Amino acid sequence: MKKFLSFLLAAGLSLPVFAAAEDSTVTYEAEKAALNGNLRVSTDASCSGWKTVGSFDNKADTLTFTVTVPADGVYDLTLRTKGTGGVKTNLILVDGQQAAQFDSPAMVYGDVTVPGVLLTAGEHSITIAVSWGYIYVDYLKVTPAVAIDNS
Repeated sequence: MKKFLSFLLAAGLSLPVFAAAEDSTVTYEAEKAALNGNLRVSTDASCSGWKTVGSFDNKADTLTFTVTVPADGVYDLTLRTKGTGGVKTNLILVDGQQAAQFDSPAMVYGDVTVPGVLLTAGEHSITIAVSWGYIYVDYLKVTPAVAIDNS
């Protein structure tokens, strides 16, 4: 796995900042994703890397992570976000198609997981788009989903 991630970084294909060998989770920092519209990076000591992206106050605002998964499978997508002024509902798109809505917790960062996203091996775009808006994003984690025990 380490060789795989090193190859991706050297080739400029992806910007993972953390890979836990024990669970294959890869974390992508929001400030390293593609910002569109009026989004901006700001300093926030409560965030990993001390940076956050927001505020999603325009319908054209999107944040797109380029992620790479090593194998076909089901993955959980976990965002660390916060809503300003209350809980905020927004959208996650996978390769341009809406995959889910999610609710950011009000005023404090919290993890929101979209479970069971089917991805093929290779590169994918995960986009945060405005429904309600008014959120800040710290990171996206991509984790292979836990298999269901059929016994």
